[in-house]
This record gives sequence, C-alpha cells and structure tokens, in this order.
Amino acid sequence: MVSLSKGAPEPSRAVVPVAPPPAPPVQPQVPAGWHPDPHAPHELRYWDGTGWTHHRAPGHAPVPTYHVGVAVTDQHVNGALVAISWIATVVTLGYFLPWAVAETRGKANRLPVFVLTLLLGWTVIGWVVALVLACGSHGVRLARQ
Repeated sequence: MVSLSKGAPEPSRAVVPVAPPPAPPVQPQVPAGWHPDPHAPHELRYWDGTGWTHHRAPGHAPVPTYHVGVAVTDQHVNGALVAISWIATVVTLGYFLPWAVAETRGKANRLPVFVLTLLLGWTVIGWVVALVLACGSHGVRLARQ
C-alpha cells in the first residue's frame, strides 16, 4: 500500500462493531374489550387489542359512592340486673316497674331511673316520669369504620 503522507499510519480495514439501534419502548398490552373513548369520555369504544374499532356504545354515568356508617346504640343488657329488677317489681306490686323496664331495654339511664323510682316513685308523678324515661328511645350514633 502507498502511504498518503510521511509518518502517517496506514488506515486499517478492520470492522468496528456498531451498537444495535435502541429497542422501541414496550407498551403494556391492553386487553380487548369496551373501554372509555379517549376522545369522548362519555362513550365507550371497543378496543380489539391492537387498535380502536368503529364500534361505540353509550357510556354510563359514574356511580356515586356513599360512605356507610354503622348505627350503634347505647343499649347494654345485664341479665342479673334484669332478673333482680323484675323480682323487685313483683315483690313491690309494680312499684319498680320503671326500673325493670329500663333494665330490660338496656337503657343507659337505668341508674337514674332506679334512683327516681326509689325516691320519688311514691308521688305518682315521679313514678310516671321514671316510666317515661325508661320507655324513651336509645341514643344512636354513627360509628366510624
């Protein structure tokens, strides 16, 4: 071979490896089926796995989500106290009826009903007030989940 210039090395004919072109990014496979149309969100469009088809369907309005709470009452029944209150009611010929009703219903105010009946039950008005307290509704609240 003939050198083009003095002292310059002769060009070699070796093949230089070239890096392969980068692979295209892998896109996740979307299964075929009805999906929201990207151009009309209120409609559904059929995706066949590779592309959108001309098939369309009316979309559905989003279903509102509700947070459901659990209703909890202040009811608590103690079997022994229920038995004692009914025995006391029978022995006193109905005098402790408001207390027995409050205990049977598991009222949170059963102790005040007992004290009111014990101290003021002889005044018919006190007995009626105690019975109304025993028959009132339970306190209800929503418990967090």
